[in-house]
Amino acid sequence: MSKLLSLLEDYECAVRDSIDAANALGRYICNLLKPVIPGVYYRIGDYGEGVDYLVITSEQHKSSIHDDEKGLIMLDAYELIPNYACVTFETHVDFHISIPPDLYEQVVEIFKKESDR
Repeated sequence: MSKLLSLLEDYECAVRDSIDAANALGRYICNLLKPVIPGVYYRIGDYGEGVDYLVITSEQHKSSIHDDEKGLIMLDAYELIPNYACVTFETHVDFHISIPPDLYEQVVEIFKKESDR
């Protein structure tokens, strides 16, 4: 097998593994949030982003580029998981969730409890 083909296969495998990990993380976060956000779901990538970006949303609180106009607060991984800020920019993975102000404290507390475990 040529070096080029071998590297391409390694890359494909890494992408598949990344997608599997993104799906596992998305499912895990949604399970954490189901008690306060019924119908919560995730999607991988958003507005041209790739597997390194998760969007956590629900039909009721669907996120968009106009969140501020809808009165929603957008929280990202750095705000919700304090220890996450230690990663490097090159391997940066992020997710965001848009929520109404009345759910802010509950969502922050859920992630705090989970991060402290």
